[in-house]
Amino acid sequence: MGGATSKNTLLVQFPASTNPSYDRVIEIEDTLIQAFAQNRAAVVDGHDFGGTANIFIFPTGPWDSCVEVVMAYLKLKKALGEVLVIKRLKSEKYEVVWPKRFAGEFERI
Repeated sequence: MGGATSKNTLLVQFPASTNPSYDRVIEIEDTLIQAFAQNRAAVVDGHDFGGTANIFIFPTGPWDSCVEVVMAYLKLKKALGEVLVIKRLKSEKYEVVWPKRFAGEFERI
């Protein structure tokens, strides 16, 4: 599974340092699938595992709507301390949107 590089993509990344469990990633992914089934601001395209775990989300409209839903559901699932939320633009540029003012490293997909 996993995202195509020719689309704007929002990544929910569980860094290797958080030692993400398969069950936790699937729990978050399923929650986001249900959320976007209701409001259609994005489509969840699946996940992958490596050193990190990633959930791939394709916005169907403005970034803000997609990010707002993701952040609300990550907060609901008490996952904000476990993840990075990263915009990957069509141009292959990356922007970390969570945590705010993030200055560390992340895995580019």
